[in-house]
Amino acid sequence: MISWVRAYLLIPFIIFTFLFFFFNQALFSYFSQDDFFHLRQVMDKNIYTLPAMLVPGASSEQTFYRPLGREFYNFVMINLFGTRPLPFHLVNLLLIIVNGFLMYKFIKSFSLNKAAAVIALVLYFTSAVHSVELYYLSSVQTLISTLFILSGIILYKIFLDDSNYKKYLSSLVFFILAISSHESALTFIPIVAMLELFSLKRLKPKQIITIIYHSLPFVVVFIIRVLIYFYLVGLPDQMVYQPVFSPVSIANGFIWFTLWCFGLPEMLVDFVTLKFQVNPNLFKWYEDYVKIVFSFLALIFAIILYLIILFKDKLIKQKSLYLFLSCYLISLVPFLFFPQHKFVYYLTFPVIWFSMFLGMFLSFVWRRKGKTKFLVAVFLFSYIFISFKTVEINKITYWAAKRARAAQFLISDITSKYPKVERSTIFYFRKDPNYPQISQEWGSSSKQAFYILSGSDALQLSYRDTTIKVMYEDIDALPKGQDKVIVYTAKFPY
Repeated sequence: MISWVRAYLLIPFIIFTFLFFFFNQALFSYFSQDDFFHLRQVMDKNIYTLPAMLVPGASSEQTFYRPLGREFYNFVMINLFGTRPLPFHLVNLLLIIVNGFLMYKFIKSFSLNKAAAVIALVLYFTSAVHSVELYYLSSVQTLISTLFILSGIILYKIFLDDSNYKKYLSSLVFFILAISSHESALTFIPIVAMLELFSLKRLKPKQIITIIYHSLPFVVVFIIRVLIYFYLVGLPDQMVYQPVFSPVSIANGFIWFTLWCFGLPEMLVDFVTLKFQVNPNLFKWYEDYVKIVFSFLALIFAIILYLIILFKDKLIKQKSLYLFLSCYLISLVPFLFFPQHKFVYYLTFPVIWFSMFLGMFLSFVWRRKGKTKFLVAVFLFSYIFISFKTVEINKITYWAAKRARAAQFLISDITSKYPKVERSTIFYFRKDPNYPQISQEWGSSSKQAFYILSGSDALQLSYRDTTIKVMYEDIDALPKGQDKVIVYTAKFPY
C-alpha cells in the first residue's frame, strides 16, 4: 500500500519538475494584454458582488460569457495572490498536468496496451502548445474547460460501459461547468455521440434513437447557451470574430492548427503561406531554427507515411484510430471558421486528441517486431526536439512573451517614477521616435503600448483606481486644459 501511494505521488512530482524546467521561461513571465482586462474587472469585487458578475450580460465590457473560467477564477486568484504572476502560471501548469492524467485514464479505458497511454502522455506533456498556454495566462479558460470536458467524457464512457445513470448525470454537470468556462466546450456533444457510435457493433435505427435520447439534455444546455449569447450577451461585432465559410479558408486553418500540434511556432503564419510563398526575412532572422526544425518535421512526416504504407491493411481495422482522429477534427471545428482569429492557445483541447491518435498509432507500430521500434523512437526524439526548439524560439517571438516583458518594464518604470497618483489622472503615452517602423498596421510604440497594457486596464489595476485614464498618441489627441496629465514616452526593453 505504501509503495503504491509513493508511486502515485512521485510520478506527478517528477512530471511537474520536468515541465517546470522545460517551460521555465514562460513560468516567470509577466501579465500582458487580456490578463490586465480580466483582472481589472474583478479587482474591486467582493464575495457579495461576485454573483452579479456571473449573470449573463451583467457587464457590457465582456465580449463572451465565461463566468467560471474567467470572472470566478480571476476573483479567487486575485484575492489569494494579488497581482503576482507566478501563482497564475503555476495554476496553468497544474491544469496541464491534470489534463494529461485525465487523458491517460481515458485512453487506457480503450486499450489494455499501456504503451498507447504512455506514448500519448509523452507527446502531450512535451507539446510546444503548453509554452503558449503558460505565456498567455488567459488561456486558463480553455484549460479549465478541457478539465471539465475530459472529466465529463470519462464519466460518460463509464455510463456507456456500465449503464450507470449517476455517471450520466455527473457527465451532464461537467458539461455545464465546461461550457460556462469556454463556449468551445460545445464539441462535447458530438464527441460523446461519436463514443456511442464507436461502442456499437452494429448500427440499428433503435440505437440511433437511443443516442439522440441521450444527447437531448446536453442539447438543451447548448440551446440555452446560444440564447444567452443572442439575447443577453450579444455576438461580438469585431471583424476578427466574423465567420468565414470558404472551404479554402477552413482547410488553411486546419493545416495550420495541425502543424502547430506537431510543434511549429505560431509566428510562422506571418512568414509562410500554404502555397509555399515564404517571406525571405524568415531565413534572414531565423535561419538556424528553420533549417533544423523543418528537417526534423520532414523526417516525422516520412516516418508516418512509411508506417502507414507498411501497415495499411492492419491499421485500417483499428477503430480507436478513427475515433481519436474524428474527435480531433470535431475539437477543431469551433476555430476553423475564424481565419483572422486563429491562435495556438485554442489547441488546448484538440492537442489531447492529437496526442491520443498518435499515441495509439505509434503503440500499434511499437508492438510489431523488427526495425519499427527504432522508427518510433526516432519519431519521439524528433517530436520532442522540435518542441524544445519551438519553446526556445517562443521566448523571443511569441507575442504574449514579448508583450509580457514590455508590460513589466513599463509598469515598473511608471510606478517607480509615480508611486502615487491622484484620482482621475490621465497618462498620455507618446511614441518613441527611435522605435522602428515595421508596418502601418503595426504602428508606433504608443500603439503597441495600447495593446500591451490593454488600454487603461494595466495602470488601473496597478494603482487599484478605475478613475485613471490612459491615452495613446497613435489613437488619441493630447487632452487640453487638463491639470492631471502625465506624459510618458513608450519605450520597450527590446
